[in-house]
Amino acid sequence: MEQLLTIKTTPISLKYDITPASIELSQPKAQAHPTREQGGLEMRSEQIKVQINSYNCRKYYGFKNTRDLTNDYAEKGKAKQQEGVSKIVSEGNQMADALAVENDKIIAQLAYQNFSGKTVETVLAFIPGEKPDISWKGGTLDFSYKPEKLRANWEIQKNKYKYIPGSFKVTVEQYPSIEITYTGSPIYVPPSADPNYKPIDEKA
Repeated sequence: MEQLLTIKTTPISLKYDITPASIELSQPKAQAHPTREQGGLEMRSEQIKVQINSYNCRKYYGFKNTRDLTNDYAEKGKAKQQEGVSKIVSEGNQMADALAVENDKIIAQLAYQNFSGKTVETVLAFIPGEKPDISWKGGTLDFSYKPEKLRANWEIQKNKYKYIPGSFKVTVEQYPSIEITYTGSPIYVPPSADPNYKPIDEKA
């Protein structure tokens, strides 16, 4: 028997896109921040200051201040007072002794003692008799060396991870189909409509 139908099937066509999961790793470089401390040589100097006190030298020649002059006059006054009292006492004693022995020349003797010339004493001295007081302060020079310093502050970066999830994608490139084709001759109704119709011989 002749096959009258032709069946043609087309299967489904799928496309798979698969992206596996991955991890991205980034490693930033460490950074250094240097700091520099300047060094150098430091010098500190103090100028010398000379102090000269010449008062003792001037005092030796009689150029005194008010306080020393006042003290000198007071000491001389005391000495003169004591000398005067001693002289009066001495002359009184001499006069008393003269009256006791009936010495009538005592007055002339005392007058001669009071008005007679005084002896001048000479002294050999070196000039100046006093030296000035000289002192000083300062005149120093200090050195200090400070070495240069270099420091590095490191900034350590942490590793960074990035997770990329995987993906699964299905694409239908061709849908399934069934194609049925009739390959026989046409069927006429009634059969006599067929141009090639041949009646059936019932007597045969």
